[in-house]
Amino acid sequence: MSIYFYVMIVRRLQKVGHNTLSITLPNQWIKEMGLKKGDALVFSFEDDGSLRLRPSTIVEKEKQRQEVVIYSDQCGDPSLLERLIIGNYILGYDVLRIVSSTSFKVSHLEAIKRAVGKLIGVAIIEETPLQVILQCMVEPSSFPVQVLLRRLYIIVSTMHKELSDALRELNSSLARQIVLREPEADKMHLLISRLLTIAQTNKELYSTIGIEDSRDLILYRLVSQNLERIGDWIENMSKYIEYLEPNKNYIQEEALSYLVEMSNLSHTICFNAINSLFTGDVEEANNVILQYKETYQDRDSRIMHKLVEYVQCQPCGPMIGVIVFGLVRIAELGSEIAEAAINRGLRKPSKFSESVVGDEVLKKLYSSEVY
Repeated sequence: MSIYFYVMIVRRLQKVGHNTLSITLPNQWIKEMGLKKGDALVFSFEDDGSLRLRPSTIVEKEKQRQEVVIYSDQCGDPSLLERLIIGNYILGYDVLRIVSSTSFKVSHLEAIKRAVGKLIGVAIIEETPLQVILQCMVEPSSFPVQVLLRRLYIIVSTMHKELSDALRELNSSLARQIVLREPEADKMHLLISRLLTIAQTNKELYSTIGIEDSRDLILYRLVSQNLERIGDWIENMSKYIEYLEPNKNYIQEEALSYLVEMSNLSHTICFNAINSLFTGDVEEANNVILQYKETYQDRDSRIMHKLVEYVQCQPCGPMIGVIVFGLVRIAELGSEIAEAAINRGLRKPSKFSESVVGDEVLKKLYSSEVY
């Protein structure tokens, strides 16, 4: 069957009756597919205008719930079992059957329940001493990817605003609230990753989850990953605020004000990056990148040097250094989203550029030039 990956077969259309055109199928392909008279074939339209042809039996098999078996006995560390569950969820399996040749270890059961708590739409539907069955009940049509990305950004943006407030007075109570919110961002990112992974092998899902172009699969994954990493940085910085609060009297207000200003600027960069992604505004995206480079790129050490004079607590210096680095890193992740926004925005004709086919447009362009 591999011959069809290397040989282009040409068949001419034949007219049958008054208004019907037909084409014969390669005999070798019919034999390999086990087709016979009366069997149904499924046609699907591709982005490039071609038709994809598959036996209905294959299509029906794809629609069946996908199941995977995970052997917990092979997982010496419970964290591996947890990662296997999450990984198979992302791969698109609907049923995850976790089995053990003997009774499950307590640590393995705890790992299973931790994993379930991190996944949207997954529940334990059966549990015995030798197996635990998880089922994912996510219906892709209920989760357009752009909507999920917006929700993920809202979660991360809320965390970022709370971080600015927590930095202003080194409020550990508010910092703990941020830490509690972060797992929701992880859940959203994992769901987005699952949908994009399934869509890679199932183009019929594109319209269901709002994918306009196959290139969006890579682009949206990058954006989701960056937003999730921004959430991780915010969580990390929030934990340092809890350590800094008891020593707040040794940190001058000028240092805290500067950190709040940095936080607000990083938030603005991320907001404008996401906005340019969904509006297709390449100018706004470019301004985001310029703002990051002019303000933060390769400057975190100089910023830290400036803040040192306002900190009279020696252990506090490295902690504030982590916060400075985190805020710079968040701005950098926002600029990467802006770069993705430019790449996506360039697909449509604009005053900046447009795609051309053939020489006629170019000839017209050159003939209109004024020297």
